[in-house]
Amino acid sequence: MNEQQPYFYFGPDIQILPSLKKDTMLDVNTDIKTKVLLLIGTIETSKKPPDCFWTYSGDFDSQGMSFGPLQWNFGQTTFQSLLLKMITSFPKIFVDCFGASADILKEILVKSSDEQMKWVRSIQTKNKINPDWALKFTLLGKTLEFQNIMVQDANFKYFARAKGMMSVYGLKSERGFALLSDICVQSGNIKDSTRDKILSSYKNDTNEIDKMKLISTYRSQDCNPKWQSDVLNRKMTIATGKGVIHQIHFDLEKDYFITMKDAIFS
Repeated sequence: MNEQQPYFYFGPDIQILPSLKKDTMLDVNTDIKTKVLLLIGTIETSKKPPDCFWTYSGDFDSQGMSFGPLQWNFGQTTFQSLLLKMITSFPKIFVDCFGASADILKEILVKSSDEQMKWVRSIQTKNKINPDWALKFTLLGKTLEFQNIMVQDANFKYFARAKGMMSVYGLKSERGFALLSDICVQSGNIKDSTRDKILSSYKNDTNEIDKMKLISTYRSQDCNPKWQSDVLNRKMTIATGKGVIHQIHFDLEKDYFITMKDAIFS
């Protein structure tokens, strides 16, 4: 993604710019990693782009607070690292977003994980972020600078790993990359024993869509039984290109331009 030409709305005035309306954010020429990030962002947040870039949730899942398209969070300390990078790289913009509360957040970010979790829970009521802090985080998510930090982190932590996994599982397509990326985001990886089961189930004539279905099936079986059906549905939606996840209908090719063509990485 070209950092100087974002696909997303930015700016603290919360007015969508005419040149960055939702229906012009994506097209067939959009970088595959950007398309996949927007797809997973919609799945993770139940908010379509660009709204997923400033979507937040409270401590309903015991992660303190989650934010952005990949739901970086306090519980796994993934969100704190992004905030610290913003403070270091763009201190003025950080202060513009948080105002007098910027110093409070700076102090919290150098404390222990337990103290950070205690603090982030203190700015919530019944697991909902209090309005004043919610607005500050929303403004942060609407800046080009923080969006780029999130995109860079997604590329480094998740998409690079997914790209490396493609040859292991015999996948070449954009949809194959999307499936492996979603596994990296939601589950981290695929266990060696599960990998062996998947690969041993391949036949000489197994096509890529069937390979993705096998990957989806075996990976979902490693999940907590409580979530297996949900994970399987999510993965199968990507594998087949269409489906309903959390009451949202997904058509990967129509809505995100993610196809069965070979993935080309810039």
